[in-house]
Amino acid sequence: MPAVTGSGTGTDFYTFVGALTQGNNDLDLIALDDTAHVSVTDVDSGKSIYDGSVKAHAMHTLNLSDRYVRVRSDKPIQLEVAAYEHDGSGYAEHHFASGHDGGGIDNDFIVTSPQDLWLFSYYDKNAITITDGKGNKVFAGKLDAGTGHGLTPGLGTYHVHSDKGMSVMGGSNQCGADYSPAAGMFAVDEAMLKVIQQVTEARIQEAHDRGVTLTPAAAQAAPISADEWQKYGEPAKSKAYRSMTVDEANARKAELAK
Repeated sequence: MPAVTGSGTGTDFYTFVGALTQGNNDLDLIALDDTAHVSVTDVDSGKSIYDGSVKAHAMHTLNLSDRYVRVRSDKPIQLEVAAYEHDGSGYAEHHFASGHDGGGIDNDFIVTSPQDLWLFSYYDKNAITITDGKGNKVFAGKLDAGTGHGLTPGLGTYHVHSDKGMSVMGGSNQCGADYSPAAGMFAVDEAMLKVIQQVTEARIQEAHDRGVTLTPAAAQAAPISADEWQKYGEPAKSKAYRSMTVDEANARKAELAK
C-alpha cells in the first residue's frame, strides 16, 4: 500500500479498511529498521484510533471496520490491509510485499501471509533465505532469473532476504490478486540505458584525453566498474532499490545488450 509519496515505504498514508470477512478487517503496521511511533486517525471524525510504538522489524495489527484512516509515523513504515489476526489463517487473498525501499523489487522484505509465500527472482543464482517471526529458518535456496518458487509456511510474518533483486507475494488459495511489481524492471532498464550512455561517454572522453580513439562499441564492451557505478548509477538505483549492486547492474546491462 503506497504512502502519499507513492512509495510502499513512508511516514504518511491514507487508506480504507472495509467491512468484509464477517464485518472486520486488519490494518497491519510494519516497522522497518527502527522502532516507529505511529498514530492512526479516523479521517471522518478526526478521532485517534491508535497512538503508540511499533518495534523494529515487527508488526502491530488493528482490527477495524468500514473506516477511512490516516497513518503517520516518525520513522519509515509499511502498511497492509491484509487478514492476519482476524480470520487470518488460510484467508483467500494475495498481496505483494513492498520491500525495504518500497518499490516491490528489493532484496529485503517483511511480509505477512495467511498461508503461502511465492518468490520471484529477476537475477540468476539469487540466494534467498526466509525466517519467521521467531527467527526460525523456513527456506534457503537459489532461484534464477525469471523463475519462481512457492512454499506454505502457514500464518505468520516473515523476513525474506536475497542477494539480488526479487519480489515476494503472500496469500492463500486461488482467490484475490495484486499488481505485480515486475513491470518495475522496465523502469530499471530504461534508467540503465542512461547509465550506460553516461559511462560510455565518460570512457570515450577519458580515452580522448589520453590521445586514444575509442569507439562507442568498444567503450560499452567492458563491465561497469564499482567506481563508475558509484558515480553514474544513481538513476538506476532510484528506479530499482538503493542497495542495487554493480553485479546486478552488469546483469541488466548484459540483458540489454542481447
